[in-house]
Amino acid sequence: MGKTVKQRKKKQYMYNVNRRKVQQKRKKKLEPRIPCEAIREAWDSRKHTKANLESMGLAFKVNAVLPVPPTSSSDQTSTAGPARRRPVTRPEVVSKLEAEANRPRERKVRLPTAQVRLVEHFLDKFGDDFVRMARSERNHYQLTPKQIRRLVTRFWDIPEHYTPYMKRKGMLEKPTVPEGDED
Repeated sequence: MGKTVKQRKKKQYMYNVNRRKVQQKRKKKLEPRIPCEAIREAWDSRKHTKANLESMGLAFKVNAVLPVPPTSSSDQTSTAGPARRRPVTRPEVVSKLEAEANRPRERKVRLPTAQVRLVEHFLDKFGDDFVRMARSERNHYQLTPKQIRRLVTRFWDIPEHYTPYMKRKGMLEKPTVPEGDED
């Protein structure tokens, strides 16, 4: 025989919850964080994701737009119906994305400071003898001579590391113009 009174836990106020943070989390979940500036400017928060992307001329599902060709003849029997397309209302988004993708990028390759110090020590002490560098007691990671050569060439290729090193060694100084040669 069941109980006549429904038993429920009494609702209690949670004092340990920060209401403002809860509200911010809920807002973040509802509004997507879009890192691309061109898409963020054209985004309409009243539309859902698929409608937004289609109005910009972008694909929501890439496999639906560019289907994978069938590998065998038996797969060709399945026919997909024509996809319903919405008109593109914001074509400038695609042109902005293409311009941003074609813009030349700067290489931001750097070595960690510990590796820079190690390479500088090796070059100061051993010159370009990579076998002696590999046998050094400072070679904690037990790098082979070939690995050390690659590390040193990377160091030479990065001007942010190599130029200050050369200046400290006194090998890279500004050329001075003799006073008598001025035109």
